[in-house]
Amino acid sequence: MILYVVDGATADPVGSYQLIRNELELHEPALLDKPALLAVNKIDLKEARKGWQAVREFVERAGGPPAFAVSALTGKGVPALSTAIHERLEALRAETETTPVVRTYRLPHAEEKHIVQRDGDAFVIRGRDAERVIAMADLDSDEGIADLQRQLGKIGVLKELERAGVRSGDTVRIGDFELEWT
Repeated sequence: MILYVVDGATADPVGSYQLIRNELELHEPALLDKPALLAVNKIDLKEARKGWQAVREFVERAGGPPAFAVSALTGKGVPALSTAIHERLEALRAETETTPVVRTYRLPHAEEKHIVQRDGDAFVIRGRDAERVIAMADLDSDEGIADLQRQLGKIGVLKELERAGVRSGDTVRIGDFELEWT
C-alpha cells in the first residue's frame, strides 16, 4: 500500500500529488497499481485548507485514492487516517492470506463394475476399474506386476476369474493387455 503525503499549504498540492505519481511511474510503473491513500498535511493552516479543497475536488473528479486532511502539528485528522490505514491493511492481509486448500480428487464411479466373459479360449475382462488398473500398472518390473496382481485382487477381478473357471495357462485380456494365467 502507498500513502501519498502532500503539503496542503503549497501553491499546487494537486500538482505535488501528480508529481509524486509521475516519479513513481518512472521508477516502477507497477507501484501505481498498489492500493493507496492520500494525506493532505498542514490542514491547521489557512492555505492548506484551500489546498485541501482543491485536492478533494480533484480526487472526486479524477477518481483518485481516498483523501484525508491532517495536521501533523495538532493531530487533527490523524486518527481518521490511522484508522483508514489499519482497515486497508487488514483488508489487504485478508485478501492475500490464503488458507491451504486441500483438494480431493475422486474418480467418478463406474457405471458398471467389471465383467468377465469367455471369448473362445480366452477370458476377457471389461470395465473401467480393471482397465484403469492396467493403464496405471508398471508392467516392466516385477514390483509393478506384483502391484498389478494386488490391485486386481482388491477390485475383485481375481475372484471373478476363478469363479469363471480360469486355469493355469489360460489367456486373460484386459483392454489391449494380454497375459497368461499362472
